[in-house]
Amino acid sequence: MAPQQLETTGMKHTDAELMVIGSSPMVGYRMTGYILKDSKKRFEDGTFVSTSPVKEISITTEGTFVTTMNTVYKLV
Repeated sequence: MAPQQLETTGMKHTDAELMVIGSSPMVGYRMTGYILKDSKKRFEDGTFVSTSPVKEISITTEGTFVTTMNTVYKLV
């Protein structure tokens, strides 16, 4: 099996995608949703998760990216 390549967005990489449930992300608050494409292989696709508090939100032409303590999520 070939190693999984991380998606590049400028200087950031994406660790996973997150289908957010509830309101828009806000710095300092947790997000809940369904995780997809977890490159760290911690969760299977479709697992419901609660993230650590949001540290940064980046809105780019490629999409919205949220950084937490250990993960960069692309919101879907």
